[in-house]
Amino acid sequence: MKNINIKIIFTVTLFLVIMLINTTGCADTPEPAEDLTVKLYWDAGTLSPEYYYYYRIIIGPGLIGRFEYQPGYGEPPAPDIWKADFEANQNQIDNLYQLIIENNLLKGQWEEADEIAEGGSFSSITITADGREYEIPGEPALKREDIKKTEEVSDYLRKMVPSYIWEEMESRQNQFEESFTSE
Repeated sequence: MKNINIKIIFTVTLFLVIMLINTTGCADTPEPAEDLTVKLYWDAGTLSPEYYYYYRIIIGPGLIGRFEYQPGYGEPPAPDIWKADFEANQNQIDNLYQLIIENNLLKGQWEEADEIAEGGSFSSITITADGREYEIPGEPALKREDIKKTEEVSDYLRKMVPSYIWEEMESRQNQFEESFTSE
């Protein structure tokens, strides 16, 4: 009888320890907002029309992802905007939100850099969370320490896009560039 009581006490204690670990481990990681939407806009910068392009990555709300891409400046022979939908998983969304929180990107004001570079590539991030929209200025306008924070999130967003979409974008860009040389 004592053996059974010891086993029961051990089992209950082990269960309580596991529950305590699970609940305290989760307390440090905030849950993503239900309306979490993150948009990354990237622009190639000032280039001749055949080499210019931009893309936008949109994640959310939920597990929905969209990639938008346009070569050229939007005038003929530039094609329409190419759009490809994909699905993220919950782990990716949780990691993305964690990066946003760790890098303190949910703030209304950003300090601007002393000198703003012009002409190079440009990116910006817009985050919607809990009904509020947070606009993060383009990298050229940010201070160096803030650029590092936004780059971490931007890089993660790019990794969320499936490789076949990036390959298609590269193929479309090559075709677009070739259309200028064949004219």
